[in-house]
Amino acid sequence: MSVELDLFPHIERLAYAVGEAPNVSAQLKMVPEDFIVEEVLGFSPSGEGEHLYIHVKAIDYNTEFLLSHIAKGLGVSKKSVVYSGLKDRYAVASQWFSVHLPGNAHIDLSPIENENVTVLEAARNLKKLRRGAHRGNQFTIRLKNMVCDAEQKVVINDRITLIQKEGFPNYFGPQRFGRNENNIASAMRSVESGKSPKKRFQRSITFSALRSLLFNISLSERISDGTWKDALEGDVFALSGTESFFVPNNSDDEEKTSVATRLASGDIAVAGVLYGDGELPQAGIAAKKLLATFAPYSSIMEFLVSQRVAMSVRPYSVLPKDLSYEWESSDVLKLSFFLPKGVFATSLLRELVVC
Repeated sequence: MSVELDLFPHIERLAYAVGEAPNVSAQLKMVPEDFIVEEVLGFSPSGEGEHLYIHVKAIDYNTEFLLSHIAKGLGVSKKSVVYSGLKDRYAVASQWFSVHLPGNAHIDLSPIENENVTVLEAARNLKKLRRGAHRGNQFTIRLKNMVCDAEQKVVINDRITLIQKEGFPNYFGPQRFGRNENNIASAMRSVESGKSPKKRFQRSITFSALRSLLFNISLSERISDGTWKDALEGDVFALSGTESFFVPNNSDDEEKTSVATRLASGDIAVAGVLYGDGELPQAGIAAKKLLATFAPYSSIMEFLVSQRVAMSVRPYSVLPKDLSYEWESSDVLKLSFFLPKGVFATSLLRELVVC
C-alpha cells in the first residue's frame, strides 16, 4: 500500500491538455458570489403527486447541510428529502430537492427561508427526485487578483478559445477527494483491510474516491501520449452529455469515418472506465493500455471487484456549452459556461490558471 500512497496527492501530477501548467495564479471564491452554479433539471414537475419538488437558492450552504435545513424546516425526516446533485458550500448555488409530502394540502415553505436561503419555485410530482436526474449545471465564475501581463492574457484567451473548440480533460476535481485528498487515504485503509465502511454514505465516498483516482490517472496517461481525444483500436465512446456509450464496428470503414467525424465535432468522446466488477468495455490496444496503466493499483482493482462495485464508463473529454469570458478589470476574469452533470468546473479552470 505504501507504494501507491507515495503517489498522492495525485491532482498536481495530472497532465494538462496544453502540455504545460498555467503560469498565472488567481483567487477563486473570495466571496460566495464569485462562484455561482445553477442546476438545470432538464424537465418540469408534473404538478401533481405526493412528492414536492423545491427549487432552492442557497449562499454558503453545502447540499447535505441544506438537506438537513429543509427537513427541519418542514418537520420531516432527512430520509424524506432527496437531491439530484451535490453542490459546494462556499458558493451561490441553486438546486432541486424533492420532499415526500403526501396529500394536496398547501405546504408553507417559509420556515426554509432565511437571509441565505430562498425558495425559487415549488411544484408537485408523481415520482421523487433521483440522484443524477438533472441535465447539468450553468456556471458563472469570477477569478480575481490575477497578476498577468498582456502576453499572459493572450495565452489565457487562446486557451479559452481552444477549450471552446476542443473541450477540456474530464478529470474528477479535488472536491471528489476531500481536503488534502484525505478521502483517498481513508479509502486505502479500506483496501488494506478488505472491508468497506458500514455506513452507506461513507461506502459511497470510498468507492467514488478509488474509481475517480484510477480514472484520473488513466486520462492523464492518454493526454501524455496524445490520444485522449483520438480513437485507439478497441476504444469505446460516450455520447456527449449523456451516460450512454457504444462500441463501434472497427471492421466497417464507413463507421470508422463516422466515429472520426463525430469525435472532431464533439458529438462523442473517447471514454475511460470507472473500474469495478464486470467485463472491461474496452478491447484490443485500448484495453491493454488501460490495464498496463492500472497495474500498479492492482489492490484497488481487486477491492472494487470484491465489493461488487459495477463497472461503468466516463468520457475523457468535455466540450462546454456557451463558454464565454470577459475581463471585467485588469485582474478579474469572468467565465460563464454550461457543463453536463458530473463534470467539474474546477477541471476547466485548471487549464487556465493556478487557484
